[in-house]
Amino acid sequence: MKKRKVLQASFNLADKFEVGLLEYAMAQGDVSKYIKRLIYVEKEGLRKDVAPVPAVIPTEANDKIKAAMNSVSL
Repeated sequence: MKKRKVLQASFNLADKFEVGLLEYAMAQGDVSKYIKRLIYVEKEGLRKDVAPVPAVIPTEANDKIKAAMNSVSL
């Protein structure tokens, strides 16, 4: 039996918002450990300053978020 499960995330290099996320994640060093810590903090409810992000964002809302983020220069 395997002792590890590998997950993947893709980043659209044509999307300024996603490139910014990728660059920030890579700057943290061990990206795998960084993502696990983010999941833990959200799971345990340790971030009191932000509302939880839904696992699935409705398409219309997602389009508005992407449009807003693409208008921001990174």
